[in-house]
Amino acid sequence: MIAVRAWRCPAHEAMDHPLLSGTPASARRQEAEEHLENVLAVLDRSGSDAVIEHSVVQGPAHQTLIEAATGAELLVVGARRDGGRHGLHLGPVNHAVLHYAPCPVAVMPHTP
Repeated sequence: MIAVRAWRCPAHEAMDHPLLSGTPASARRQEAEEHLENVLAVLDRSGSDAVIEHSVVQGPAHQTLIEAATGAELLVVGARRDGGRHGLHLGPVNHAVLHYAPCPVAVMPHTP
């Protein structure tokens, strides 16, 4: 099993230049790695014995997930429940992977 976390750095922050304001790319990557570690820590506490490989990739989320799904048996993505409405809120990343992933896609609701 592979857990993938995509991250992007705005163009004006891509260079670690002292005259450009914003968070440097290295800090953004670190934030993405920490977020993935926190999410996977929940699985560790649940008693799952699955071996999970971590992958933190810079790039558009939809493209990163579609590429990571090559050769996979299943791609699992999350979705938020929309306020007072029924059903799930599917954003552009979910729409892209549902249309272009090379394997079946499971959309899981976010549970707080």
